[in-house]
Amino acid sequence: MSPELTAAWKEIRQGLLGDHRPQAWCLVHPVGVNVAPLHDQLVGFLLCLQPINGLACSSCDGCHFYRSGTHQDLTVLSPEGAAGMIKVDSIRGMIETAQTTGSLGGHRVITIVPADALNVSSTNALLKIVEEPPAGTFFVFQTALPGKLLPTLISRLRMIRVRPPSPEFFETEALHRNLDVSDMYLGALLLSEPMAIIDERDRFELAKSVLDVLHQVRDGVDPQQLIKRFAKQEPLVVLIAFSQILEHLIRREKSALLRLGFDGPLPAAPMLFKVLDRVNEMKLQSLANISVNLPLALGVALAAWGFIWTKVRN
Repeated sequence: MSPELTAAWKEIRQGLLGDHRPQAWCLVHPVGVNVAPLHDQLVGFLLCLQPINGLACSSCDGCHFYRSGTHQDLTVLSPEGAAGMIKVDSIRGMIETAQTTGSLGGHRVITIVPADALNVSSTNALLKIVEEPPAGTFFVFQTALPGKLLPTLISRLRMIRVRPPSPEFFETEALHRNLDVSDMYLGALLLSEPMAIIDERDRFELAKSVLDVLHQVRDGVDPQQLIKRFAKQEPLVVLIAFSQILEHLIRREKSALLRLGFDGPLPAAPMLFKVLDRVNEMKLQSLANISVNLPLALGVALAAWGFIWTKVRN
């Protein structure tokens, strides 16, 4: 694991081995940072029947079933439908499951990724069981947008915050890959898997084109004059870049905003969330292989983007 994930695991391990082990965890990570290894290590430990020195043993039945993806005591909740939300009916079904005994006699684990896909109804349905989990039941939440979680839920979770990669990490990776370090930073800000995707030049240039269009629309250019450049482009890359820019604006991370060219007043977070919801709906359709008329759909989202910036200028 990276140094950032290793530091977070050290904090998790202290909680796991302490006298009062938390039963509800939330991994909070910077946008674009892959925390799958950390999530995997935590869930693996909780499902292991005989952990050794704070790690899963890798040899028991619990580890075997987890690695094979067939563990009956692991429940995974993720977004559903075009709206991309975790529905209250799924939460109710999970609650019934969480109150049963694990099939292997060990722990039962419920993962909720991303936690920011919970709506108000599904969050409220969760509160009681997260506050008072059945013995042996553990929750693992994960999000890059903790601001979207209701405070009543956050207060019940052990929040583990993963630091962003250090400048030294980007410099080393840039040297190793023979890339400009500024492009490495920008790739991390614009694309979901920066280290994996940065070498695909066409996709990275497309993501930078999205950023350029957003700046122009922000400054008052009519979106209809710009969206034709995306007519034959890969929808998912365009939408990932757009959504990550919005997420950085919502998070208000100063260093990220400066690299993206947003160094002045910003639209209010609720307005940014409305645009982000539209973009994420298109992204989920693309992921589900539903045909997306990108210029048309993007035109609507860009019009909303331009409108919220008029509120800043006024």
